[in-house]
Amino acid sequence: MKIIAKGYLKEFLKTQMSGLTGNIEQCGYPFDREWWGTDNFSGHSESGIEAERSGWWDYEQTAYWIDGFLRLSILLQDKKGIEKIEELIKNVINNCDDDGYLGPQFLKKTTGWNRWPHVVFFRACMALYDYTKDESIVSAITRHYLECECDYSVLRDVMNVEIILWLYSVNRNEKLLELAKENYDNYNEKCLDDNCDKVAFSKKKPYSHGVTYNEYSKLGAILYRFTKEKRYLQASERAYKKIDKHFLLPSGCCCSNEFLLGNQYYQSYETCDITDYTWSLAYLLKITKKGEYADKIEKCIFNAGLGSVLEDFKALQYFSCANQVICDENSNHNSFHKGNNWMSYAPNPGTECCAGNVNRFMPNYLFNSWLVEENKIYSLLYAPTELQTTVNGKRVKITTGTSYPFKDTIRYVIKTKIPFKFYIRIPQWVSACKINGKDIDLKNKGKFLLYNVKDDCVLSVEFESKIQEHNLKDGVYYSRGAVVYSYPVPERRVKVYKDGNINDFPAYNLYPNGEWRYAVVGEPIFEANSFVLNNKKALPSLMVKAKVIENWNLEKATVVDRCCNLYRKEYSKVEGEFLLTPKLLKNSKLNLNENVQMIKLIPYGFCKLRLTVMNKI
Repeated sequence: MKIIAKGYLKEFLKTQMSGLTGNIEQCGYPFDREWWGTDNFSGHSESGIEAERSGWWDYEQTAYWIDGFLRLSILLQDKKGIEKIEELIKNVINNCDDDGYLGPQFLKKTTGWNRWPHVVFFRACMALYDYTKDESIVSAITRHYLECECDYSVLRDVMNVEIILWLYSVNRNEKLLELAKENYDNYNEKCLDDNCDKVAFSKKKPYSHGVTYNEYSKLGAILYRFTKEKRYLQASERAYKKIDKHFLLPSGCCCSNEFLLGNQYYQSYETCDITDYTWSLAYLLKITKKGEYADKIEKCIFNAGLGSVLEDFKALQYFSCANQVICDENSNHNSFHKGNNWMSYAPNPGTECCAGNVNRFMPNYLFNSWLVEENKIYSLLYAPTELQTTVNGKRVKITTGTSYPFKDTIRYVIKTKIPFKFYIRIPQWVSACKINGKDIDLKNKGKFLLYNVKDDCVLSVEFESKIQEHNLKDGVYYSRGAVVYSYPVPERRVKVYKDGNINDFPAYNLYPNGEWRYAVVGEPIFEANSFVLNNKKALPSLMVKAKVIENWNLEKATVVDRCCNLYRKEYSKVEGEFLLTPKLLKNSKLNLNENVQMIKLIPYGFCKLRLTVMNKI
């Protein structure tokens, strides 16, 4: 199966490649030097900054980029990019230890963390194998797991179960399945934190690091795929029900600053979790065929994902939020490292994991947009793509034309010489749906609708959706389909050149440069404009009446309570000059200007400063 990017998402990926993904060295350490695929460099043993800073995370962070860059190159059919990563991967798999171990010697001995970066790196190997079908990749990684003894049941090393099961899906070596089950079960027997099945099945609200929770919680579903033991799938599904209940934010991403803390609108999400949450949900989508997981992936990618990066993909946020009306070096309003630069837009906004992981979210979305199983083809996630695959040895090509989710139509042009079963997903949010002009029964919402393809054909899908008003405890926000709408705060951008950011890759401080203190006083009206990527004047929008809140302003502080350790919940007072995004006031405390005006709300992802959740009068 080959997937090629088309349409506006191809343009997005090209921008991504000309931005940070294709110029990752602009992020500085550790991306300005080689880690994987070299024979003589181990940062932990070198002098200077490497000795001071390096650890397993350097290999994790650079492996994130390797995976994202490779998948992006495949989607764009960039042969030089593919060859670059193929050479790197071959340098790893062709230089194993006598016991089959692959990778840097620094990671070989582990107490629960050092084998985690292998999971990230091996995902790139998975993508390369799917592209080349080079069996030496599978053979080398299989030997790494079966001949080099390691306990994968401790801490984040358990995530290797994902890769072990991928190998099993390819070669059906029963020893791999046994190894995966053994380590998963052993992990759950001795796990003392909230990343385990015991907590998933309990009534407990988990307190956990967001990335770790998402990376772990998919494993049961993958085990179920091969064992059919329902307890595994139930553990994964219950874990994600807890996300829905306790931690899901207006953007579609889960709270993770850096822990799962709550679902209040002012909570933020780490950019890493945009990738990890949707990557994990894609497994559940493919395994269960439940459309609800696709709906969640789309909402997260096109709101949280797009909203966490600048238009040129040359800067990103570490923490991002539904309401952020200032993003500078002191504006982080989250308790974790409060008052620092973690909400500013920069090539490296404070921690390197997100600078690596941000490169994966859109390539992963497109890679997971299709599923082919024997004579069945599923259109899982809507995107402009070209799918090239085979059914019973005969070629099938499906070209999808769409500007979804910003437009409501999808057009499939199918070229085939063999009949096959084509499954089209009907999102849960539709109010009406037509396929080739024929009304679809809405009892199919959230499900996949079977269409028997006999020969070449064209299928036109039209969705209709209504504006949804989401009433929270403190305010209201609006969505239509997969798109959340925000008020785009007028902004002033100030370039910041420091920490090695030079030329076209500076950091940015974003300040409000116009009125933003609005409360809505009416019901919004939808305007279905034409769609042009990154043109705010050519986006679907909502028009709504509003009044200015005269006694609501940026929060000023000279001292903040900063948490520097979420595990131990350690706080300290930090002095400085801080301007922070304020929380909403209670309606009873609002001092409203009497003038009523119309304001325009546009898709969340195109607002870098934004007001999403607002008071409603």
